[in-house]
Amino acid sequence: MDTSQSPSILRRLGLTAAVLTAVMLLLEASAPAREPELDAAEAWNLQISKLGITPVYPPTEDLHVGDVWALLIPPALSRAAVSQEPLLTRAIRLGHSDQREAILASAHRRPVFAEVATENPALRTPRLEHSDLPESQRIPLALVGFPSVSRTLHAERSGRLSTLIGTLSGSASRSVVEEISVPEAHGYGIEPLAAATALQAWCRTRPGLCQEGTIRTLLSFALGREMVTPEARVELLMVSYVFATRHIRLTRHRSDDGQADLETNPDQVAGNQAKMKVIRASSSGVEAQNVFPRPVVIGFRSVTFAFESLPQGRSR
Repeated sequence: MDTSQSPSILRRLGLTAAVLTAVMLLLEASAPAREPELDAAEAWNLQISKLGITPVYPPTEDLHVGDVWALLIPPALSRAAVSQEPLLTRAIRLGHSDQREAILASAHRRPVFAEVATENPALRTPRLEHSDLPESQRIPLALVGFPSVSRTLHAERSGRLSTLIGTLSGSASRSVVEEISVPEAHGYGIEPLAAATALQAWCRTRPGLCQEGTIRTLLSFALGREMVTPEARVELLMVSYVFATRHIRLTRHRSDDGQADLETNPDQVAGNQAKMKVIRASSSGVEAQNVFPRPVVIGFRSVTFAFESLPQGRSR
């Protein structure tokens, strides 16, 4: 190779390295692997609803079996899509029907097995409600095994560019894994038939309240007139079963990978061909654990009445 051309070759290779670095920066800045970020409520509701449970966000202890709610269903959304939205943005609580006797009757019909002590004191949840009532009149909690629910987002991008110097190619990818786990959960409630009967009885004592026009007016006051359109459906629901926990674990892990390659054109670099590669990889993770002093409700099941189908009921 002619040494008089070495500075020129070095300049070209230096320029190539700079171009290659710029390509990597562009890939990092424009990679479509950046999936739209879900806010906390959307992520929580999406994961919990996968289990066939109406999610509650933020989790609260102020939701009970026997609660009666008015529910708004926008015309453009399916019931499954509506259940993924925060409850307070689409419903209002109308009242409560005391279902203690029905809850106790349902619980007493179930067999009770011996308990196994947990080694973690933070996860020890009393099986009976905290009350001054005799033990036989206190509501027992049933153990619920919640599977970990995860969501994986993956996207990638690649490109190829021919230049005078040579051929540039690059690719970038991003993976995001979100996981919600509930190490220990409990539940209590009544059968759907009992809940449907209780909702009908509750409405019979409040004929002026259980009217579609009245419910639409109340929803308009609470949610806004622009949401309660004539096309939107309104329903009544009674909570028939609740799922509660004292421990919630949220994790999020993100990994990024990318590389850029250059294969030079021998005709432009004094008859010599060079290959260069830049590889980039990174990962990050966040974990949040919440331990509550008392159980908080994370989801529920209910029976619903659509006004056009009264007095027929529907469980979900």
